[in-house]
Amino acid sequence: MVKKTFGCWLILCVGVFFVRTASATSSATGSAAQLEFHLQHHHVEWGQSIHAKLIAHHAKYALAEIDLTPLQEDFALVTEAVTSDGAASTQSMNLELFPRRTGGLTIPALVLGEMQTQTQTVKISNAIIHGKPLIVDLNVSAQQVWQRQQLLVTVEVQSPDRFFNIEAEPFNSGSFEVRPFVMNRETLETDASAADSGYGSRIRAGWAVFPLLSGDFTLELPMIRYLTGGKINRRFFLPRITVRVRELPAYIPPNMPVAKVSVASEFMTNGWLRTGHMAYWNITLDADGTLAYWLPPVLHHIQSSNQVEYLPAKSWPSVYIDAGGTHARVVHQVPFKPQSIGNVDLPQLKIQYFDPDTGRIETVYHQTPPPFAWNTTVFAVVLLLMMFLLFKGRKRIAQKYQRITQKRTAIRALEEANTPQRILIALRRLAVAEGWPANLTVSDFLRLWKQRYIVASELTVLFAQLSRSVYGSQSDAALRELQWGLISQLRQTRRHRKPKVRRKNPAWDVKNIFTRG
Repeated sequence: MVKKTFGCWLILCVGVFFVRTASATSSATGSAAQLEFHLQHHHVEWGQSIHAKLIAHHAKYALAEIDLTPLQEDFALVTEAVTSDGAASTQSMNLELFPRRTGGLTIPALVLGEMQTQTQTVKISNAIIHGKPLIVDLNVSAQQVWQRQQLLVTVEVQSPDRFFNIEAEPFNSGSFEVRPFVMNRETLETDASAADSGYGSRIRAGWAVFPLLSGDFTLELPMIRYLTGGKINRRFFLPRITVRVRELPAYIPPNMPVAKVSVASEFMTNGWLRTGHMAYWNITLDADGTLAYWLPPVLHHIQSSNQVEYLPAKSWPSVYIDAGGTHARVVHQVPFKPQSIGNVDLPQLKIQYFDPDTGRIETVYHQTPPPFAWNTTVFAVVLLLMMFLLFKGRKRIAQKYQRITQKRTAIRALEEANTPQRILIALRRLAVAEGWPANLTVSDFLRLWKQRYIVASELTVLFAQLSRSVYGSQSDAALRELQWGLISQLRQTRRHRKPKVRRKNPAWDVKNIFTRG
């Protein structure tokens, strides 16, 4: 009986010993497996970095396999290689966190196997330069665009420093066509009443982005360096951009521009356009919000004929990008030779583009006004005929010019007259210019003037006053009023229409010559 009791107690003690040993080992192992995340600072300015250290104790997994994706929403990461201490079963990783925005940012829990870190909060304030905030703004033209439609991303940096510069890392994306635009610098006036008082200058930079594929995308913008005196003072990592790209309809060709396009044309030639001689037809395509190689082709509409011979064209594409967007242009220079006399009928140009505002294909037709082509012989004959007509009518032209000159001289003399007698002399000069005798009386001048011109009743009254003043006395004020009244009425007169003269034989009328059957 004693032996059985002793054996039971021995088995029970051994069992308790093993249970306690396993429990202690399990407890020790659980307390030793630990993941820590240490921050050097909890408050920094935007453009500065936060140094952090990630430490894993007795981890079953390699620290290099940890998922750092939760940090990348609000921070850009620079990581170093993992170091390990085999004796202490410790792994560590150094990180440098660059905040993407200001405000209170939460560092989420990081998970490695069954271990995870504690969430922490850091405060990011505005960058301060000379006691004033360094303002960095990010503007995106749209959150949803079509394929090949322009998306404009603009970064504006406003600083109290008058002389500063910014640099951007290269921006590449396989699903987007990215073109940086010309940096724009603006010096700000220091007006105490202005909202931006105390700021030295402002710089705008950015990119024109053209999505090539449809879907939802997150764009990681490049880092912006802030430099003064050639040294980097701040590094700004911008917030991520989420873009939804709409798929173009299946019937849209892959080279059709997704922007409004305009077309213009003009001719260039040395002198007159002549048959058999070279001239140039310049066609210009302009569009805002697309690239030059997406502008529609127009040269396939141009083909030689019996009337016009077209030679191979030259093209000059160009693209200019600034804060207002992309400005694309293509100039086509088409040499041609007219083959016959007359209007040169050039082909109608047809261009199509996809309007992102309406979501439809728009068609534009452009017809260039036809120029007139001359033959050298015909041009010489016409020129000789014009010279002959000018020669035959030279006397009449000279007389006409002389009359106009005499009328101007008479009116000028009438303006300068200061006595009734001088007014009468000026009127007689006007009579000579009209081809009348030079010694007309006032009543004779009025009678002839009424026969040639439409006369208002006021002019008859003025001539009656003039007749009385020539043979009497009148005040200077009344004389000046009479003088300017005559000038005004004489300038406003119009000729009587000549009555139509009927021909005795209508069959020989000029109009009937061309209308007779």
